[in-house]
Amino acid sequence: MMCRILVHDARGRNHAKRGGSAKQISLDKGLTVSEECSTEVVHVHEALEQLAEFDPRKSQIVELRFFGGLSIKETAWLLRNFAV
Repeated sequence: MMCRILVHDARGRNHAKRGGSAKQISLDKGLTVSEECSTEVVHVHEALEQLAEFDPRKSQIVELRFFGGLSIKETAWLLRNFAV
């Protein structure tokens, strides 16, 4: 569900006639992640799992803000209107 919301939001921001302002890169280049970055992602993921055990709602907020790039208002709207 969250993935669909994020994809929909991204498409809406960049759709201005087939491509809009989206920057095109090759798939290989887009999947390249430095070791340092991948380690940070793993640590963030583990921390989110621990937070979800303690407080699932706060974990959802962090996911929407950090990974989704949503503003506070956008996050509040999503949480209020959808069972994310």
